[in-house]
Amino acid sequence: MKSIWNGAIGFGLVNIPVKMYSATESSTLDLDMLDKSDLYELKMAVALIDLNSETFDGEQYKDTYSADLLKIIKQKAKGQKLKVAKGAEPTDRTIDLMEKLKASLEKSKKNIS
Repeated sequence: MKSIWNGAIGFGLVNIPVKMYSATESSTLDLDMLDKSDLYELKMAVALIDLNSETFDGEQYKDTYSADLLKIIKQKAKGQKLKVAKGAEPTDRTIDLMEKLKASLEKSKKNIS
């Protein structure tokens, strides 16, 4: 990108060179910029999303965070000992996301047939 102004800011004996650039830049990602392997992955991802998409019903979910937090605060105020849930142990195995994507896509196709 080309700067819209070049100059320097002076502080006594020190001059600092400055370049000013536009705050906005128009940029797009064209599909012709992708490799063939990227297009394959993109098509697989879109197919997987299409196979597993359904309308979202927000009524079936309830946000309990505030109520749970208030319960913890009241327990702590009463001097009660808090129950602390143990987190999951981290795993050291590496997951191949492309293989998982392929398997999920195959599973979705089998469930439809």
